[in-house]
Amino acid sequence: MRLKVVLGVAAAVVVVAVGGAIVYVSTIDFNQYKGLISDQVKQATGRDLAIKGELKLAIGLSPAVAVEDVTFSNASWGS
Repeated sequence: MRLKVVLGVAAAVVVVAVGGAIVYVSTIDFNQYKGLISDQVKQATGRDLAIKGELKLAIGLSPAVAVEDVTFSNASWGS
């Protein structure tokens, strides 16, 4: 009987922790990182990245940040 109570409490704690984490991450404004992302891409590739759309969080089994209206400049040797 006591094991069931302990497991039930542990499961409830895990559910509350996961739910809290999802709520916390959902409140983050990812648009504040546009400049940082563009700067890091420029530093890594030497090419310009322009993010004109909104960064949106997609929560699921494979979480992602989605964005529209992004341009990435061609390499100097490309056309």
